[in-house]
Amino acid sequence: MLEKVFENKIKKLLKEKQAYYVKFFGCGITTAGTPDILACVNGFFIGIECKTDNGRLSEMQRLKLKTIQNSGGIGIVAAPCAWYDVVKLINCVSYGELDNARIIADTINSKWKL
Repeated sequence: MLEKVFENKIKKLLKEKQAYYVKFFGCGITTAGTPDILACVNGFFIGIECKTDNGRLSEMQRLKLKTIQNSGGIGIVAAPCAWYDVVKLINCVSYGELDNARIIADTINSKWKL
């Protein structure tokens, strides 16, 4: 699945959950490594870096996701192979089950050594 198609699938899910989200576009004047999608779900911040199943995470992207986690939010690398986990995570956050959401985020990110 192409990264853009997968990204649109995530945005559709966020819209269904009535979440606020912004698609972040990197360019020469923006901060490098910022996740592709910045979302607020049920008052909780989530940064989502979208990748293909074989994609690569840059060190700046890794650093930004860790910074989000260290500040109390959830930062994940979402790929098609983890679609059902991404859905579970967003559902948990929308229901206020943050402890479960963090466990799911750790599972998602383990493939990316985050």
